[in-house]
This record gives sequence, C-alpha cells and structure tokens, in this order.
Amino acid sequence: MQKLHDSERILKGTHKTWGIWERLVPNLISDADPAGQRMMDIHLARYRTAESYVAQKRVLDIASGTGYGSRMLMDAGALSVTGVDLSQEAVTYAQENYQCDGLTFQTGNAEEFTTTEPFDVVTSFETIEHLPNPRVFLRRIRECLAPGGTLLISAPIGETRHIDGFHLHVFQQQDVFRMLAESGFLAMATRFDDWQVSMEEIMTWPKIYPDARLPFGTLLFTWRGRRVLRDLVFRRQIRMPMLLIAATRADNLPCEEMQQSRLDELAVQCCAEAVGSRL
Repeated sequence: MQKLHDSERILKGTHKTWGIWERLVPNLISDADPAGQRMMDIHLARYRTAESYVAQKRVLDIASGTGYGSRMLMDAGALSVTGVDLSQEAVTYAQENYQCDGLTFQTGNAEEFTTTEPFDVVTSFETIEHLPNPRVFLRRIRECLAPGGTLLISAPIGETRHIDGFHLHVFQQQDVFRMLAESGFLAMATRFDDWQVSMEEIMTWPKIYPDARLPFGTLLFTWRGRRVLRDLVFRRQIRMPMLLIAATRADNLPCEEMQQSRLDELAVQCCAEAVGSRL
C-alpha cells in the first residue's frame, strides 16, 4: 500500500467548482495562492494529529470529503477506516483515488449515520458548523463510539458565515465545550489553528479561481458581502480561528438527567483542563 505524504500532493482530478473551501483537492490549489496552501496545511495537520490515535483501531471519518485524510489514517496503521460524506461526487472521487484494503467510502448524512459495530475513533473536521442540528450529530456520534472511544473534532470560532456561505452557526469556544458535555463527551486536549488571508492575497483570487468570484451585487447588497468588505477595509484581512478538540466518550455521565447548572460547570471545567493540554 503506497503511503500518502502531504508534500507529494498526489490528488488527481479536475473538479474546478470545488475550489479551496468545501471539497479540498490539494493539486487544485494554485502555487500562486499561499492562503489556500495554508488552509490545506491546517487540514493535513489535523489528520497528522489524528494519526497518533488510530493504530489498530476501527475509525470513522465522517464528512471525509475527497478522502485524502481517510487514506492518511489508514496508512498510519488503522485496523479499518470508513469515510462518510454527503456528496456522492466527493465519495466517488475518494473511491477512485484512495480506496484500498481496509478503507471504504460511502455516502451518508452526518446527523443520521448509524452503525452495527461501534468505532474506536471518530474524526470529524469542520463539520458541525454546516449541520442544522449539531447536538443531534454529536449524540449520534456518541452512539457510534465504543465505550472509552475517542472523538477528534474541529470547528471555526467566531463569526465565519460571511467567509463561507455554507456555515450555519456561530460558535464560541465555550459553546463547543458545552455541546460536547451535553452529548456525553469529556474534552481531553485542544489546539487552535489560526487561518488568515490578506487583502492582497484575496485580490489575486478572481484570476486564480474565476468560478469562485463573488458577484459585485453580492458584495454590496448582502450581509455576507458587506461583512467581507468591512473586514478588508478595516482589518485588511479575513481571519478564521479554528478549534481542534480530542474528547473521550464519558460513559459515567448521565447526559439526559444532568441539570443545566451542572452542564455549565462541566463545560467550564473541560475548557480549563483541555486548554492546559495541547494537541
């Protein structure tokens, strides 16, 4: 089995409309786009972090996109990896480029996914901000995890809906920890990845990615466009901090019966302890 190294950027394909946002395809990120390369490097770094958790484990990579990360986990020694994504196009691409013995890809809705055999590790990067009901998703994932299993999850922090029109929620760090606590997880370690793109870099995007160009009317007459312009005029950059958390399924927590005050207390405690332990 050939091992995937991020520096080789061996993905094949011509899915131009995927751009650098929802379906990352490394070889479609232009060498003239350092901000896109930084975003790709953050995604690869998350999977490299996850590699240390997967040796001889059954792994679920939910919202697996084009599949490069699932293959990284398989090459890192996982017993098996199941990649799940809502997009049939992305799943087909992953099957054609990365599927191998022990690694399979399938379409599925993250909020509805079920399994007959529990997984030891679940990875889900940049997913919950896209989902109508992130708490439903987290509880579903807890059901998919074996007792004591590990969840590695990431989410953008702060207002990002103007940066990515597919983002449905605005999360603060405390919100993410509280949702995990409500869903029966204990946060063990955390890391922030800070992505930024300057005005000068953005000005090159219409030439590099003409399919991703925002119409002039969108910039002037929508909340999203005006927010982008505000960031560029007053900050000269767009910034997206992203929180990565390693959490464990906490089987001794009576999730449904917990009082609201206890949930708040637990979220604060998890936040303090996790921030002290870096991924």
